[in-house]
Order: sequence, then C-alpha cells, then structure tokens
Amino acid sequence: MKRSELKFNAKEKLHNNWAWGALMSLMLMLIAYLVSRGIMFLMFGSAGIFGFMMAERVLTEDPGFVISLFVSFAGFVYLLSLGISLITGMFDKGVQIGYLHLVDGKKENNVFKNIFLAFRGGRTYNYFVNVLLTSIFTGLWSLLFIIPGIVKSYSYAMTFYILEDMHKAGKEVGVTEAITKSRQMMKGHKFQLFVLDLSFIGWGILATLALGIGWLWLVPYIQTTKAEFYRKLAANN
Repeated sequence: MKRSELKFNAKEKLHNNWAWGALMSLMLMLIAYLVSRGIMFLMFGSAGIFGFMMAERVLTEDPGFVISLFVSFAGFVYLLSLGISLITGMFDKGVQIGYLHLVDGKKENNVFKNIFLAFRGGRTYNYFVNVLLTSIFTGLWSLLFIIPGIVKSYSYAMTFYILEDMHKAGKEVGVTEAITKSRQMMKGHKFQLFVLDLSFIGWGILATLALGIGWLWLVPYIQTTKAEFYRKLAANN
C-alpha cells in the first residue's frame, strides 16, 4: 500500500474535522497530565511517610525493617507507574478507535464520548486486559534489548482496531485473541508501518518547534493515517 495514498485519504477524512481532532488531542493531553500529576502527588506523599518511618527505624538500629521498607516503597512506585500507563492507555486507545470510526464514516462528534470510549458499551474489561497484556508483553521483549521490544510493539499495533471490529460484530473475545490476530496480520507489514511512522518525523520537528502546539493537529493526522493503514491491511486479510 502506498503511504501517499494513506495520507491523502487521511487528509480527506479530516477535512472539516481538524478542529474536532485538535480538541480531542488537547483533552487527551490534559487528562494524561492530570492523571500523572495526581499519581505523582500520591507518590511524593507516600515517600514522605516512608522516609519518616525509615528514619525512625534507622535511629533504633533496625536494618532489616529499613530494607523491607525500601523494597515495599520501590514496589509501590512501580505499581503507581503501571497505574499511570494503564489509565492513560485506556484513554489513548479510546481516541485511537475514535479515528477508526472517522475513517469508517461513523465519527462520534462528542469528543468526551471518544475519549471515554474504552469505558463505554461493554468495552472496559477487554480493553483493560489488552492494554495490560500488550504493555507486559512489550516490556518483557524489551528486556532482551530495545529492538525486540520495538518489533513486538509493531506486531501488536493492530490489536485495538481488531478488538473494536470484534466488539461491533458482537463476537466473544478471548483474552489474547486480538493480540494473536494482530501478530498474524502484521507479518510482513511491520516494516511498512515503521516507515510510515518515520515519514512523520519532519512534521514532528515542525510541530515541536511551534512550541508543541502543532501536535494538536499532527496527532489526528497520524492517527487517521494509521486507521487507514489498518483498513487497507484488514481488507487484504
């Protein structure tokens, strides 16, 4: 499939919808910021409590408790980080599917409904499980060096598009079924999607130079192009 054709189709779909896309990007950024700030507040507050408890035990010369406290705090920080990833991931996937609906000619005009799409219509469990599993699988592959993790992230790239199509068809979705179908669909196409991503680097530089504001319009362009990529790929599978 030609990148130029995908991008042309994406711009056609975004005609008269740029403001809708920019508003969705802005709301998603705001939600991600608020979620991360809220969890960071909990983290620093907990650090103060853990620090006080640790200092108290150091003074009483109880190294075993200090070590267990440090390990507990490290685990707590990890869980908070995972929480940020999962919560923002749910919102991000809802927006991703919003652009798939745009490509399909079924755009939801209400921006908030798109952002909270993963939490509506009986999607929550399947979306949450797949956000969690794709994060875990990609993370595990990344432990083998960064490149295997990147390759696997492209293998799983179609997961939520597939999940949405299965949801709309009323099909029962197995725990890893959408992930497996994405891996199968992306065989021989991972490099195509990688090059498609690279083709946006110039726009990304310009968007960043514009004080980051350009990303409000670039994200819809990228997401719509990727939704077009999925539809072309699905049609050939």
